[in-house]
Amino acid sequence: MKIITAFVVLLLSACAQHKYDDYSLHVESEHALDVTVEKLYVDLQINAPVALRGVYDNDNAIKSGNILYDGSAGAGGVVAQILAHAAINSNMKNSKLSKRQIEANKVLEPFQDILKGYTQDALIHDGNDYRFLINDVGNNSSSLILDSYPIFYISQDMRSLILKHVVKIYRYEDESIVYQNLIEVISPVIESDDLIERLRSEQGSLLKNKLKNLYKDSLSLVISDLKGEYKASETQKSFRIYSGEKMRIERGVGVAKKGDMTVIRNLRGWLVSFPYEARNEG
Repeated sequence: MKIITAFVVLLLSACAQHKYDDYSLHVESEHALDVTVEKLYVDLQINAPVALRGVYDNDNAIKSGNILYDGSAGAGGVVAQILAHAAINSNMKNSKLSKRQIEANKVLEPFQDILKGYTQDALIHDGNDYRFLINDVGNNSSSLILDSYPIFYISQDMRSLILKHVVKIYRYEDESIVYQNLIEVISPVIESDDLIERLRSEQGSLLKNKLKNLYKDSLSLVISDLKGEYKASETQKSFRIYSGEKMRIERGVGVAKKGDMTVIRNLRGWLVSFPYEARNEG
């Protein structure tokens, strides 16, 4: 009976760990990496569209329904009921999230024409500590490859742009993972009396430049983390993080300040960079 109970607990735990494409487990590098010695190549899906989405409320608002399990079916029957309930809940959650994302994406309607044909090759730039993998790495078999999966968001009031960047770094020669994380970067507030016009002007040059800069900043955070610069020296606390006027509380430790930006490592190990403001104090 104890074995069955433990199995049920594991099932419930697995069902609760619902993952999305802007999620990553944190795998920390065992030791600091010198990317000036070990060449680092960033691998982007250059022909894929830049993923830009509207921000929606997080998963906390989506609740699972309660259900009573029939014990007369025996232990195996209860497990079967739990599995069925988990599958139903998962499908319901996916459906709700899909509908909410579609609703949130309506904020993008004024920009559909300028986003058409906007692919990830527009994110390529010159970097001091890395280069982009356009062709094969050739004879550099000891190189590091950074698989890059950037997903951008715009707040419903259009005042903030957010990047959630899933990165995985492995050695080219044996594909062993040396680092994995999610890097979130939130832009400073965009000020304008007419945000749609400002973000649309000149074929969306401001919007595209801001997205590209968020991407560059995220790679800079990755490099600093690889070099071992983000060792926590502060005590854990709560941070208020704003995306436009929307606020969330994030628990973590401060690891750096870069100009007007604060960088924290949250409880999942993710790096979050956001504009420091007096209202961020929690």
